[in-house]
Amino acid sequence: MSSDYSRLIFDRKKHYSAVRMQQGRVLLDSDWNAQSDINQDRLHKQTIDVIGRTGVPVHSNGFQLFLHTDSELSLSQGRMYVNGLLCELDQNVNFGFNNEGILIASNEVDLPYGLIRTNMTSGRYLLYLEAWQREVTFLDDPHIREKALGDPDTTTRLQTTWQLKAASIDAGIQCEDIQIPSNNIGTKATGTMEARTVSSETNTDPCSFNQTSGFRRLENQLYRIEIQKGGNLSQSTFKWSRENASVVSQVMEITGSHVVKVNSLGRDEVLGFSIGDWVEFKNHKTSLGRTVNKLVQIEDINRNTLEISVNEAIDALDIQGLKMIRWEQAGESIPLNSNFIQIEDGIEVNFSGGIYVAGDYWLIPARTIDSSIEWPMGERKLPNGVDVSLAKIGIIEVEDGEIQSISDCRKLFPPLTELPKSDGGCCTYHVSAKAGWERIFDKIKEGEHAKICFDIGIYNLESTIIIKNKGHLLITGSGPGTIIQASKLQVAFRFDGCASLDISHMSFQTNQVKNQNKDDVVSRKGALTVVNTPKLSINKIQVSCGHGIKPQASCITYYNAQQNPGSIHVANCNLNVGFYQHGIVVVNSKRSVVENNVISVRPKPKKYSLLDRIKNDNRTRNAFLDILMSNISETHNSNTNETINYGNFNLSFRTNSDIRNANVWQPLITNNPPPNTITNTKDLQKYLKKTVLNLVLVKDSSVPSLNRFVASLSEEDPSLGFQALVIGGEVSTDVHVFRNRIEGFLQGIHIGLSHQHSSGKEFDIINSVKIEKNFVGNILPLIHNYSRHGIFVGNCERLLIDSNELDLNRTTRANKVHIDAIKIWGFLGRKGTITNNYIFSSSRPENSYNTGIKVKDLEYKEKVIHWNITWNSILAKTKLQLIGTFFDKYSDTNI
Repeated sequence: MSSDYSRLIFDRKKHYSAVRMQQGRVLLDSDWNAQSDINQDRLHKQTIDVIGRTGVPVHSNGFQLFLHTDSELSLSQGRMYVNGLLCELDQNVNFGFNNEGILIASNEVDLPYGLIRTNMTSGRYLLYLEAWQREVTFLDDPHIREKALGDPDTTTRLQTTWQLKAASIDAGIQCEDIQIPSNNIGTKATGTMEARTVSSETNTDPCSFNQTSGFRRLENQLYRIEIQKGGNLSQSTFKWSRENASVVSQVMEITGSHVVKVNSLGRDEVLGFSIGDWVEFKNHKTSLGRTVNKLVQIEDINRNTLEISVNEAIDALDIQGLKMIRWEQAGESIPLNSNFIQIEDGIEVNFSGGIYVAGDYWLIPARTIDSSIEWPMGERKLPNGVDVSLAKIGIIEVEDGEIQSISDCRKLFPPLTELPKSDGGCCTYHVSAKAGWERIFDKIKEGEHAKICFDIGIYNLESTIIIKNKGHLLITGSGPGTIIQASKLQVAFRFDGCASLDISHMSFQTNQVKNQNKDDVVSRKGALTVVNTPKLSINKIQVSCGHGIKPQASCITYYNAQQNPGSIHVANCNLNVGFYQHGIVVVNSKRSVVENNVISVRPKPKKYSLLDRIKNDNRTRNAFLDILMSNISETHNSNTNETINYGNFNLSFRTNSDIRNANVWQPLITNNPPPNTITNTKDLQKYLKKTVLNLVLVKDSSVPSLNRFVASLSEEDPSLGFQALVIGGEVSTDVHVFRNRIEGFLQGIHIGLSHQHSSGKEFDIINSVKIEKNFVGNILPLIHNYSRHGIFVGNCERLLIDSNELDLNRTTRANKVHIDAIKIWGFLGRKGTITNNYIFSSSRPENSYNTGIKVKDLEYKEKVIHWNITWNSILAKTKLQLIGTFFDKYSDTNI
């Protein structure tokens, strides 16, 4: 939108640094605006010189792409600098592939969000940011006006605006290969315009200020020449306004197909709307999409109702932010021409060959005092237009409408005080995100100690890096902006046989779960996998790992042989776990410390929907069939609730109550009669399971109640992690799990040694386990493949479980599915304390855990075990279930 200026006089070529006010002089809008433009120009140049053309502050980490669903993206909140402009996003925003061809504004903020491309079924796409500044008046933001002074029209604002767009790219192209602007991204106008004044002998108006030459109007004007239709010289047209297109009214209502009601008809007859004027309608979509609407002509004005009729239908326009702008030309628009075209009263313009963009414009200040225009004689100028700046955000791969991978193209930078030392500093090797970076590990000799420092950047990885038999390694990045991008891999780094490993301040992003190699001792490989390394320290890293139908992967895996157990310390990490996968897997670690981490679950892709898992995974299929048919018997008993008859056969079983109430089974047999080959109840049982499975998978409509039941199960099929933390194997002496936040898992914390010795009488036992001040959020759907609990500890000599919160989110159909909050099981020692824990369900308090605390000692002992289970707050169907010989009164201090 344009405003009522006298002129805009800033000129970069003059290199002015300030505007000085003199005493007793007139203060002009052009001087005020010149100072503002000087400041902005300096700020933009300085930002580019310090940061570069584009950059994201590493601690802000704004505008990062990540998956929201299989066909939706999210953009992270934060900041990004684009060619000196500060782009900000105040909250994470989700994007779908809209079909309107422009970006849609969010309900939460006023900036345009969305994806520009309408069809992303398959292929690779560059997502990039367009940033520019747009002018905002009181018609866009009423808060600009001061009510105390009667709402005068005073100043306007410049707002930094951005949009996320997409462009198709070829296979194999990476972020560093793409240059913008390019032929298809960010093309700008090349056509120029010249303006001049000429004499006229035809003007006989006695009110004209000068009847012979130059500009001849009585008022000073600021002419705006704006491209209406873009293209080459022969294709383009323009429109013009002597008031810089500042004669504008807000549309309050569209009262008819050709009629609008406005807030004002203008200040007066000169600065208002009249019959015969050509007007343009602009709203938020045209403004943010930088598009131009067709001009229409005013046919009638009702000054009593402030209604204006135009010559074409406008009722399809979006009323949000709708405004009407007056233009002065005699027709709808004027074709461009290389010959001079008369505007009015002595002003002429012509255009060169080249490309013109709709919305680009030129300003011509015209002054009556000397009949001149402020335009150097004979000079041609490119249009002002909207100065759009561009920045790469990321590359996505799409297959059949689902996003397969995301590569980050942003450039992150740390604060000046956190810049790495030059020339490598104390680093043995310094790594930057250039092609071949992964070969840095080949430089480290066998047994050599080394510190490897990674700069900010995206480190794309096509195959797993295997680092074997090195010495003590310290690997550090520059924070979350050091990203190991391995979207086609399950394992990014694998360390094997190193003396020790300390890794920190990095991000790892993997997105695949592969079939396990039976010859590999590591069965649950992580994005970061460390094998047979005596000491492992992990601090301040972010890891995102892939999805799978069954547990096969993790974010972090630490494995040692039983003969040489190691030690692990994981702290201050953020792990984003794929569907049905693990957060941290530890096998054979004498000392394990896991503290102050956040372990959560990623949204699962569409291909892991319930129906797809029933079709492709035996374990899920059997779990689903067990809901329909379990406790099968030839006669009705207390464990069955359904009986069906076929010929001489009766079959009793337990089925889901909704299925039973809907009377599904007998009509199913009637509509799908079994073949004559069935000779016993076992054959009948197999036939029924096969039949109902086929009906479900093809969504057969003959049993609608069955389809409704399956649809409701699909609606309650959350994105679910398997185990957030599992510590097991054959050896463990000391485990401490402290101040972690775990959300969205079937099993939260699982600690226990399971190996049984050849004698059959001896079991591996952990010496000491401490689990303190953690939050564990369990999710429990009806269909599940594995056991479930909040905290599990098995085979432990000394135990402390203190001040933890366990919160259950049970889906509505999983009311009867059993889950324990705290479960202690196996061969237990003489000392245990379970105290000050809070066990509850914030989502469904009436359906919390089945058992709050369950302890079972499998070994009989003549002497009592000194265990203290007190001061717990338990919301569960059964608060305590204790099997064994224990000491203390358990119920008095647990509520």
